[in-house]
Amino acid sequence: MVLSFAVLLCDTPNPAVLAEYGDYLAIFKRFLKSSSPDSSIEYTVDGFDVVNKQEYPSLEDNYDGILLTGSGVFIRRGPAHKSLTSIQLHQHIPIYLG
Repeated sequence: MVLSFAVLLCDTPNPAVLAEYGDYLAIFKRFLKSSSPDSSIEYTVDGFDVVNKQEYPSLEDNYDGILLTGSGVFIRRGPAHKSLTSIQLHQHIPIYLG
C-alpha cells in the first residue's frame, strides 16, 4: 500500500534544527517512515513552497493527506503577510478537501 501526502511548506526550520534534522520536508518524510506500524506501507511525500513560490498541489494529484508545517512568518514579516498567507491557504484547503 502506498499513501501519498502533500506537505505545504509554510516556513523553514531555524538554523539549529535545519542543521541537525534537515528541512520540514525531510522531517516529515522521516516521521512518516518511522511511525508506520506496518512495513508494507510506503509513503510518497511532495513538498510545496506556499510562502515563497506560491506552490500548491493540483486538484488532480489526489493526495491521501495534506500536512502543513509551522510558520514563523508572523515574527519575520509581520501580521499583514501572515494574514495574506493564511487567506491563500484557507482558499485552497477547502478545494482539496472537497
